[in-house]
Amino acid sequence: MQQKTCAEMGDFMRILWLCNTPLPAVARRFGSSGSTASWLVGISGELKKEKECELCIVFPQSSSPNDVKIHEQGIYYVGLHKKDIDTAEYSSAFEEKLQCCVREWKPDIIHIFGTEYTHTLEMIHAVRQRARIAVSIQGLISVCALHYNDGIAEIDRLRPVWHKNAFASLSLEQREFARRGKNEVQAIRQVKHVIGRTDFDYACVKRINPECIYHKCNETMRDAFYHEKWDVGTAKRHSVFISQGSYPVKGLHYMVKALALIRKNYPDCMVTVAGSDDFIKGKDKTPYGRYIERLIGRYHLQDNIRFLGYHSEKNMVSRLLESHVHVSCSNIENSPNCVGEAMLVGTPTVAAMAGGMASLLEHGTEGFLYQHNAPYMLAYYIQKIFESDGLAMEISEAGRKKAGILYNAENNRKVLLGIYQDILNEL
Repeated sequence: MQQKTCAEMGDFMRILWLCNTPLPAVARRFGSSGSTASWLVGISGELKKEKECELCIVFPQSSSPNDVKIHEQGIYYVGLHKKDIDTAEYSSAFEEKLQCCVREWKPDIIHIFGTEYTHTLEMIHAVRQRARIAVSIQGLISVCALHYNDGIAEIDRLRPVWHKNAFASLSLEQREFARRGKNEVQAIRQVKHVIGRTDFDYACVKRINPECIYHKCNETMRDAFYHEKWDVGTAKRHSVFISQGSYPVKGLHYMVKALALIRKNYPDCMVTVAGSDDFIKGKDKTPYGRYIERLIGRYHLQDNIRFLGYHSEKNMVSRLLESHVHVSCSNIENSPNCVGEAMLVGTPTVAAMAGGMASLLEHGTEGFLYQHNAPYMLAYYIQKIFESDGLAMEISEAGRKKAGILYNAENNRKVLLGIYQDILNEL
């Protein structure tokens, strides 16, 4: 059934989003990287095309002591001050701020993106008519907690590290994820409408709240990834690209072990890691950074892996175009945008068979999937692409075709607006 636009429905719709971080359009005003919340850029840009929609994006911020309101490029932004964002502690004061924001904006729909932080539960408690709320699943932190340290020996999990003026360890980090996960479970249990896109998030959400109404809507990537096309002839031979690896869930330790195997046949293999590099650079390394450092040293891979920090949208596209293989080696994922972006560009992808990955690509045709805790299989599939340019191009073309369907911007906009309208029709 074809979805209609707001104009076709004849309705004006006031939409309030609650996001974890500011979008790139205003991020630098809050001391954030321009790459923050990049997964929301595409769909917010699509909603701006709807003249019958008005969008306000609310997010917590700690850089300014005051609440900040900005009108930028047709979207209203509200940065609400919150001292401690990354914590499991509930804040009644922030709930009151959200209440005020809802009263002022008077939204028809409240769309919460993600359940990883306490402000999701605070927003749910701030809204009197919860049937207006839709919660989008990003990553499920309660499930991530179960797999946080997969593949890491107990001695390394427990090893204490002095970080940010306190002792930290991978085990303590996992425990904090579990604490935050309790808020996530409460939030999902208290809403009627949930938006997801994979078998994994459907199964997890329905286990937590069997009575919720589940809506499926795929994501929309950033515009630059739709306009470039990878070619093996211009890629740097034997190069591997990973979009981020700053904490254990992203599974970088598996890539290091796979790299040790690959280097036996391809001594020039180079792995490039984007995303935050604070975890492994400088004196104040995180427990995971120190673990990765030891692992690289154990296998003598210092010359085969580079950490390049955050990339702009343009630089991410360039990195994908020049890489021979893109890898997603996470312990657990829902539908990582890095895989969607790589498929859109056409960079052959090898991904861990974890979480919702099987909902994104078909093994053997659109990419390769491997058992997430089997680095020898990760090494095998990377080398399989290295060995055959014909296979690499076949995977590239099939991946681009699949991505063109999953991440179709116009269709995803109409599906999302249809979900909003269905919610309103039930009120």
